[in-house]
Amino acid sequence: MLSHVRSNLLLLLALAAAVQGCSRSGEPPASAKQPAPAEARAPSSPAVEAPAAPGASDAAASAAGAHTQPRLKPGLWRVEDGVFAGLVDNGKAFICIDAASEGVINRGPARFAADKCSTSVSNKEHGLYLGRTVCKLGDHNVITRLRIDDGQIYFRDVITQPSSATDDSGEKVSDYAEWTAECGAGQKPGQAFAQAYDSTDMKPVDLPERLQPAAAN
Repeated sequence: MLSHVRSNLLLLLALAAAVQGCSRSGEPPASAKQPAPAEARAPSSPAVEAPAAPGASDAAASAAGAHTQPRLKPGLWRVEDGVFAGLVDNGKAFICIDAASEGVINRGPARFAADKCSTSVSNKEHGLYLGRTVCKLGDHNVITRLRIDDGQIYFRDVITQPSSATDDSGEKVSDYAEWTAECGAGQKPGQAFAQAYDSTDMKPVDLPERLQPAAAN
């Protein structure tokens, strides 16, 4: 009988010790403090966070650049060089634009997948927009530099170069345009015109095929 009571007493003491070990300072027992496998642990700092999806930051930068880009002033723009070079054989070329058709002139950076491009924007003066976009195309870079002054002067050049280049050298195509006046009577947005150097008269001319979709917007 005495041995049975002694056994029960020892059992109660063991249980009490176990309970005290679990409740002391609110800590779990030592066996529960074993570190979880690395793949199961939540990141403890930005240094160990999973990287963002490739190109996510570039896409955001491109979007930010697009949102800060000023609109061109509606009216009659004189255009030259680049994609407009063949618009007029001898004389000056003009395009009438409105908000819906300004893409005829302002085509922005070269179009590539967002995860292949990064954009930087510099607005150091009121009314001045300076944007530079670099896109990866195989073993080459395509650099688009864009300048818009107060919505009335537009300059865009596109440079193609080997990806190993360390500056902005390479094959370059440039567009230039400047606002001249309100569109005249009979001049419709998206329509192009030619003017001889020794004349004030303008006659309609056809846009290059690659610009026609923007004119139709």
